[in-house]
Amino acid sequence: MKPIFILLIFIGIANPILDRTLITKIGQIPITNGMLSMTTLILKGFFTIISSYFLIITTSIEKICSALKMIHVPNILITVFMLIYRYIMVFLKEVERIWTAYSLRAPKQKGVNYKVWGSMIGSLMIRSIDKAETVYESMELRGFNPDTFFTNNQKIDKISVTYLIVNGILIVVLRFIPILEMIGNIFI
Repeated sequence: MKPIFILLIFIGIANPILDRTLITKIGQIPITNGMLSMTTLILKGFFTIISSYFLIITTSIEKICSALKMIHVPNILITVFMLIYRYIMVFLKEVERIWTAYSLRAPKQKGVNYKVWGSMIGSLMIRSIDKAETVYESMELRGFNPDTFFTNNQKIDKISVTYLIVNGILIVVLRFIPILEMIGNIFI
């Protein structure tokens, strides 16, 4: 997650440089639209990444696909989502094999020579597609059928309903009551 946070911060830092419209001053410190948008972007990005991380560590791919089925997402999209998740590991293993083979053929070279990038990417793509076809064929041989694989056997319990109601009320309250504006007025 570090590269994503670094990218988010670099994108956010560009806002104060590009948008210097003055909003107010706190003491001697000027507050600009760029600073405000930078703070908003970084906070929203941080909370989005953290919530995605918590979803990944607490929920299996089968449960996510089953939930998508419950909200009537088309089966083809659910299947593509699940297969992409499954094939990420296949792809990363092929990258590791190609990298190891290259580093064994050029042991004293640091990094990959730019002249070899095209052939390495082409080889990676061909090997990944072949491996993915093999994995999909083995899934079909074991009885995988996207139409019947994701069943709606989950029951909605009281905790889920309570969570949905509390979050719904919180979203409505935050939408119609300017809490952040009221907090800001305390300091001005």
